[in-house]
Amino acid sequence: EGLTSFTAHDRLIDNGRNMPEKKYAKSIIAVVLSQFTNLYTAAFIVMGIITALCDFKGSMAAWIIFFAVAVVNMVSGFLRDYADRQIAVKFDERRTDEVKIIRDGVKTSTDPTLLVKGDIILLEEGDIVPADIRILECDNLKADESIFKGRNVPVDKVSEKSEDEVDAAECANILYCGSTIASGNAVGAVIATGKDTVLARVNANKSRKLDMHDKFGKNAQSEKILVCVALVVASIVLTVTALKTKSFPLAMLQSCTVAMCLLPAPVCIVRALGIFVCSQRLKKSAVSMEQDDFVYDIGMSEYFLFDKGGLITNSDTVLEERVVSDESKLEMAVICSDCEFIAGSLVGNETDKATVTALMNEGVDVAKILDENEKILYMPYDETRMLMATLTKKGDGYILIVKGSVEAIPTLCLHLADGDNVVEMTGEILHRLEQVSSSMAEKGLKVRAVAYKEIGYIPEKLETELNQLTFVGVLGYREALARRAKESVKKIEKVYVKPVMVTGDNIITAAAFARGAGIIKKESECISFHELTDCTDEMLMEAAEKYKVFASATLKDRERLVRVLSEHGKNVVVAGEQMTSPSVALYANVAFGDEAMPDCDIIVPKSDIENIAEVIYKSRTTRANLAYASLLAISLGFAEMLVMMFMLLTGAAELPSANVMLSLNMFVVLVPCLAISTLASVHHRAGEDRLFAVKCVLQGMICALFCLVNIEGILPFMAVYAVLEAARLCAGFNNLEKGRFGIAAVAAMAVALVGVIIALKASVGVVVCALVAVALNGALGYINLKGLKR
Repeated sequence: EGLTSFTAHDRLIDNGRNMPEKKYAKSIIAVVLSQFTNLYTAAFIVMGIITALCDFKGSMAAWIIFFAVAVVNMVSGFLRDYADRQIAVKFDERRTDEVKIIRDGVKTSTDPTLLVKGDIILLEEGDIVPADIRILECDNLKADESIFKGRNVPVDKVSEKSEDEVDAAECANILYCGSTIASGNAVGAVIATGKDTVLARVNANKSRKLDMHDKFGKNAQSEKILVCVALVVASIVLTVTALKTKSFPLAMLQSCTVAMCLLPAPVCIVRALGIFVCSQRLKKSAVSMEQDDFVYDIGMSEYFLFDKGGLITNSDTVLEERVVSDESKLEMAVICSDCEFIAGSLVGNETDKATVTALMNEGVDVAKILDENEKILYMPYDETRMLMATLTKKGDGYILIVKGSVEAIPTLCLHLADGDNVVEMTGEILHRLEQVSSSMAEKGLKVRAVAYKEIGYIPEKLETELNQLTFVGVLGYREALARRAKESVKKIEKVYVKPVMVTGDNIITAAAFARGAGIIKKESECISFHELTDCTDEMLMEAAEKYKVFASATLKDRERLVRVLSEHGKNVVVAGEQMTSPSVALYANVAFGDEAMPDCDIIVPKSDIENIAEVIYKSRTTRANLAYASLLAISLGFAEMLVMMFMLLTGAAELPSANVMLSLNMFVVLVPCLAISTLASVHHRAGEDRLFAVKCVLQGMICALFCLVNIEGILPFMAVYAVLEAARLCAGFNNLEKGRFGIAAVAAMAVALVGVIIALKASVGVVVCALVAVALNGALGYINLKGLKR
């Protein structure tokens, strides 16, 4: 019958129209005009106009550069906002003019924006799905979900309820908003509209990633403060100069010159170049990403959450220990497995392959066993139940074989197979089994148990028969540590990103393996999700800050952990098959994957800990370089401003012209910042910006101090100082925080020194002052490193 018109009307009033939240400019022109609201852009446009009006010819270079900086800011802002707009426009384009529904028991058509939860919709081949829909009936239904999953292969859809736990974005009985009916037809009920749809959540996440930028990208609070300070200082210079010279145009020119020093004009250029250089370095190693800005997103990361299997382990899994009632019973573990022979090669789950390989090495014809025991019913591994099951033919009846976690299987058993005998499962036997499995787990082995049950019929569902089993034995698997896994974990921690292993293994196995991989040093850094069953989000956040290994994790546990971290303002990077599933990766800033995971943000040629650690390391240092360069630009700008204010207040009638200061800033600000952003290797916490700000301000004050004691050589001094400092920081390729002089740095400084002295005819006093300032900066770097270590 569908909803009644009155019910639909009430729900529309309560929940609003079926439309996405529009947080973007409606047209390209609006996107362009919005760039003029950027404070930096507006400031440089105003300074360019003032400089051109006051001295068009004499300050031509200055006002051209002012306008050029404004254009660079506008272009970078436009590209960012345009990309954000395209995501939302793409969302809007996936809509139809009308949709067929049933209202008041009658088939009719309506505007898709008027859909509400509970509406019954009829869809045919070629239709675009207007909302998230639970399929009630369907016929040969396939849906194209490439709009938000990146996969072009049509997905089979069914109306039956799924008994297994699945991703929110992977339900076979759900048609997602924005997808297209590739074939067949369906009748379904609307379950989510507007911003509550999966597509809206995915797009909101993409927009959030696009909107992640450094503090000088848009109208951040620090930008407003700088512009306000620049306005106050410019007003003071304007007033003092006008009173002294009686020339208002000259006063305007000098106020613009001083204000220019405070605004870090090259920050956008430095940021763009730093990200571009880093992304190109990564792409040379076959790393691919949708957007270069993902480099900066990774650089903002604080937590790296990853699976164990396939990431810090390789494919060399072996069956190391086994405690079974009868060696022939080991064949049950082969029959109940997720692997098969294809073209003579064994493919499938690494643990199951290890079982097959172990039997083959003993001369067992595994291929024959698999052929003779064809699976009649099969239940793949269920993370909630922590087991898998297979039903095969045996004589006149059937045998159900179950394999899974050693915590789950024994609780389903009533008997124990002891050779050819079957005895009752007692408390003493359970205790012995627990001791055996704990002994294996303490060695870092992945422990699996096997049980069976003989029945005389084919059940409708295997789940109903998971009881009264007979226990067969326990198997212990050794997973080989991935190459350079320990070094990779240390590399990630070196740039202050916390590596967190999330695994389905029990806590004993997880702790033993994590200790061997260098993730933890003691078992107290590991916790099981069984201990966090009823915890609040705040308690889970405290656990995330305290522990580095989370064991016994289900898909829901992974999703909740990433969501809680994200909602508490933490930047999260994820990797591994389970951690990059759609419902989990939805809340992460960046998801790593390989060629088999096209939905991920960054694709690495081989998705293991070594390759991913390299990307995190380079991105993190790039982000730190950019942060340091930005703060350095501000501190040196303040130093220039202090020098010129001192000159003005101590009797100087005129300050250096805008042309001279712009030329000087090419050496003092732009060149050092560009060098730092591309060559240096800064490591610091995202939360340690205050320490870096203090260091940069002190550095600028040192520059100002030595300028003040050598008034006549201000410009040569600042040029010499900047060149020497850039050489010290970059040419030695040492960690910037350590402040150590390398041989290459000393040689570069000597060459730079000779060049600058010849070019600017700098005096011995200027060079000595600059060298003292650089030496003091080296000491500051050492102090700062000690502070970070604490």
